[in-house]
Amino acid sequence: MLKHGLYFRAIPDSGTVRVALNPTGTPAPIWPNHTSFAENHTKYLLNNSDTFWAGAEKKINVSKIKWIVNSLADVDEYKNSLTMLDELMLHNIPIFNHPRTLINTRRDIVSEKLSTLKSVAVPKCVRIVEKDKDNFKKAVKLAGIKPPLILRPEKSQTGQGMVVLDNEEELISYIENLEIKSAYYMTEFIDSVQPDDLYYKARLIFVGPEYFVRHVKSSKNRILHRESSDKTFQWEEEK
Repeated sequence: MLKHGLYFRAIPDSGTVRVALNPTGTPAPIWPNHTSFAENHTKYLLNNSDTFWAGAEKKINVSKIKWIVNSLADVDEYKNSLTMLDELMLHNIPIFNHPRTLINTRRDIVSEKLSTLKSVAVPKCVRIVEKDKDNFKKAVKLAGIKPPLILRPEKSQTGQGMVVLDNEEELISYIENLEIKSAYYMTEFIDSVQPDDLYYKARLIFVGPEYFVRHVKSSKNRILHRESSDKTFQWEEEK
């Protein structure tokens, strides 16, 4: 069967991934910040495309490729690999999840773009790239975000490395003890607790003008992610 597509994948720029046991009890890698596809879409991809891992020694024969699906979903995690994929634009090949549009999904850029919405409370977010402790402090002050605020390292998902700092003392103490290894995102904390004393988190999927609710999670804990939620309302996937 002649395959006209290319399924583009990569390991993180750091060269490391976590491993966990899958339902069969076999160790399996957990690919961070990858695009998730429905089961039927994944099956189509595997049947109609060749999987290419960035950094592999084999070359890509672009003359036979009619489309590319990019699985990488974070510009901080996969900068080197996305740069490589971007170079394929020279061949005018359609790319789903284009590397040049991914930059617009960065936390600080999303915050800036949505800040013009008057009817939505959008927390301000800035990206701090200073690794020198004194310069980091200056950047925090210059950002103009007052506690309570959220600090989290780049690439962070499911609350890993994220902290909520309620006052100036906590902020100063946290920075003093912080080992700065990457860029950080600092986000204004907007208390969104509801009348039932719960915090809610919704994940929506936008396809053109349409949107679909993937799930809604709730918890009494304001730091709400997959592991900390008390209840999840899941919508069945459409086949």
